[in-house]
Amino acid sequence: MENQKDNFSKRTFFFLSAVALILILSVFILILRNKNRQKDLTEKLTNQISPTVTTQFLNRGYLKIIAPKTQFAKEEEIELEIVGDSSGEEITGFDIIVAYNPQIIEFKKATSLLEDFKLFSFSEKGNISLTLIKDLKSQAPTVFSNAKLIKLFFLSKTDGEGEVLILPKLEKKETFLVNKNTEKIYPSLSSYKITVK
Repeated sequence: MENQKDNFSKRTFFFLSAVALILILSVFILILRNKNRQKDLTEKLTNQISPTVTTQFLNRGYLKIIAPKTQFAKEEEIELEIVGDSSGEEITGFDIIVAYNPQIIEFKKATSLLEDFKLFSFSEKGNISLTLIKDLKSQAPTVFSNAKLIKLFFLSKTDGEGEVLILPKLEKKETFLVNKNTEKIYPSLSSYKITVK
């Protein structure tokens, strides 16, 4: 009788152990499946939300600063124009960084010379960030060929010589044009010497 109880206990133990092992394996498999499903879903959503955008970079065209004169008296208003050429590319926007000597001249304002472009300017001591964006309603093509883009207004302060120059890069900001295919165009850049007497 005792032998039968021992056999029954052993069988019950093995049976319960087998059931417990099957349950543990089932839970483990379900957890792994769920993780894989979450990973697949995350990848799908990421690909749907943030599609890959390729941006090309082109080196062509120019931006230069022009003015009728280079010599100014103290307290005289200085008007400079930024002129540009896009080498046949239709432009939808651009960023320009202008640097100057704040001890000799003081920046007053910037105005867009392009009817279809809105100008945003931000100045810090010694540099100006200019962003021009084409009006979305405008259907007119905007290919620059020695086109007057921006007028800059300064006030001369003290005697001295200095330059107003277009910088290719300043910290995280860059000077570039953007064409209708959202390609960045990096033009050649120039400077303009100023003398205050």
